Amino acid sequence: MMYQRDECIAQASICREKARADPARYDHWIDQSVVWLQRAVQARRGKAVTYDIREGRMIPRSVQ
Repeated sequence: MMYQRDECIAQASICREKARADPARYDHWIDQSVVWLQRAVQARRGKAVTYDIREGRMIPRSVQ
């Protein structure tokens, strides 16, 4: 199944929020976040995107 990059990044963010809210399952939610981020990379057809984390949100770095 092909995912849209923005949808994958949104799902990764939701997983990180769940990790903060559920310390007992923190590792599970972080692992799920990584899976969604990997799908985001695949959605860009292997082109890596770099992000900064500001105030708990992922902000794409501008390409220079």
